[in-house]
Amino acid sequence: MTDMNPRLQFVPDRAPAPAEEPHLHPETKLQLLMAERHKRIELAAYFLAERRGFAPGHALDDWLAAEDVIDMEDAGRAAED
Repeated sequence: MTDMNPRLQFVPDRAPAPAEEPHLHPETKLQLLMAERHKRIELAAYFLAERRGFAPGHALDDWLAAEDVIDMEDAGRAAED
């Protein structure tokens, strides 16, 4: 196993979002993108908690770390485009 940041190992691949449909109203697209982001953060936070053995008292830390991971992932994708 490589010395990757352990948080990055748990970020799920991003599936095409329904918000990428060209015929949707911009506000609807934003709502869908935010819902997708929330789900991705939730899943990443779960895997971070799982890695710690679900020890109590770290939910906020897991959530904030997951937000950072998702934001970095999205920034990397934006740079590729």
